[in-house]
Amino acid sequence: MDASGNVTIAPADIDNGSGDNCGTVTLSAALTTFNCANVGDNTVALTVTDENGGIKTCNATVTVEDNIAPTVVCQHTTVLLDAFGNATITADDIDNGSADNCAIATRVLSKTDFTCADAGTNNVTLTVTDVNGNSESCSAIVTIEDIENPAAVCQNITVQLDASGNATITAAQIDNGSYDNCGIPSLALDITSFDCTKLGTNTVTLTVTDGNGNSHSCAAIVTVKDDVNPVTITATPTQTSIDCYGGDATVTIAVTGGVGTLTYTFDGVPNNSGIFNNIVAGTYNWSVTNSLGCGNASGTFVVQQAGDLSATVALTDVTCSSGSDGTITVTNSSGGSGNYEYSNNGGISWQSSNIFSGLIPGNV
Repeated sequence: MDASGNVTIAPADIDNGSGDNCGTVTLSAALTTFNCANVGDNTVALTVTDENGGIKTCNATVTVEDNIAPTVVCQHTTVLLDAFGNATITADDIDNGSADNCAIATRVLSKTDFTCADAGTNNVTLTVTDVNGNSESCSAIVTIEDIENPAAVCQNITVQLDASGNATITAAQIDNGSYDNCGIPSLALDITSFDCTKLGTNTVTLTVTDGNGNSHSCAAIVTVKDDVNPVTITATPTQTSIDCYGGDATVTIAVTGGVGTLTYTFDGVPNNSGIFNNIVAGTYNWSVTNSLGCGNASGTFVVQQAGDLSATVALTDVTCSSGSDGTITVTNSSGGSGNYEYSNNGGISWQSSNIFSGLIPGNV
């Protein structure tokens, strides 16, 4: 059988030496043209006619064979994975016009099912078999693509600032079950660190990316609080007592709350202890700040001292120049602090009484 599915024989092809005693004979066959429907054994009658009109017939078996393989034509194709990470092709997707001189019985692919593991290029083989058992194959490239975006699922969270005034979160804390058709995606956050300047609600974006570069995002609210380590600074300045007018004091600024490293400033002088020495009476500005610039405290403080000493002095002269009945009485004493003591000899000796008696004439 030829490539068109046909074959023709002549009567001589099935004659095996027919003859006649009276000369030549004429041969004719009942069937000389065959097609694919005749593949196999066919009985054909051969008629022999002599010059005198004598006729004789015999039968021959004509076996028609199809030994021509199909013509197989492949084409490359691109297939998208579905939402479950699967893709399926058929022979029709690869066959690009395969043909046979008779008829094609089957078209079989070496691989029809694909998953995420097959993303990229894959070689497949198409085998075409005709109705007479002849077969031929060709190869094609099946490109598997994943264009399905992951599903990004977010959740809101609340975080507390630590003792340094900072808080850090991870993408896993915001993720609420994000998924992808091709397995676990990677997670990334646009903001992961917070300080006391971010107290309250903050919007963050979670981006979910799969292994094939597809991505999707969702937004979440991160509420930053400072309940455990309060940011707000409560500061109270105190002073040591200045017992004598014109003396100095030590001022201490006591703090509760605050985060990070605190800086104390009194009258424009900063330190990290909050203790300031040799401060004379007066009104001063003070502040307590942290390096983050939030939760600060400030105010004014009056350093107080004892008032200047003052008193009223009354003298009683002696009655006679030689007498010793003079007195000095000190009243209305004010200023200073503590109990008053009195001296009439320039501080050489002191007494608790405000009256000096038995005095003789002279300077006191």
